[in-house]
Amino acid sequence: MMHCHAYSLAVCLAFWSLSWPAKALDNSNGFNSKIDWKLPEDLEAMDLSGNTKPLLYLFSMPTCGACKRLKAEFTGTAGKKLVRVSKEYIMINISGDAENSKFSKDYAPDGGYIPRILYAQPDGTLRPELKNSNAPPKYAYYYSTASQVLESMQSVHKALQKPAHTEL
Repeated sequence: MMHCHAYSLAVCLAFWSLSWPAKALDNSNGFNSKIDWKLPEDLEAMDLSGNTKPLLYLFSMPTCGACKRLKAEFTGTAGKKLVRVSKEYIMINISGDAENSKFSKDYAPDGGYIPRILYAQPDGTLRPELKNSNAPPKYAYYYSTASQVLESMQSVHKALQKPAHTEL
């Protein structure tokens, strides 16, 4: 009889655990968990051929003071706007020594400083001319405030929505 109760309990626990909602992975690294952040390995597995959203690459380090200040801004008053605008992008969060080292060569047009943000076309083609208009010339991809990021995201989205000019 004891064996039957143990079996029933095991079956109940199995069904209960299946009905419990799975918690989504948090890829935010502190940059607002309400944003659908992707990791570089997620992007490598994606087929971008039919993608219509531009890509935003955010490079940071957990120990970086400027990154910590920007993280706080992402969850501050501008956070809701960033969440809304981020839905128009594929947001890639690259944090830590190993990931930064792997991508720095191709994603550091003017140096490997952090935090920095770069943009790419929906097909994944990097667009290094899309910079922070408020940044010092030596650090064109540096963002110190969420409002700079938001302004940049809005202008980049408009720029990439324009139809391509064709030569006749």
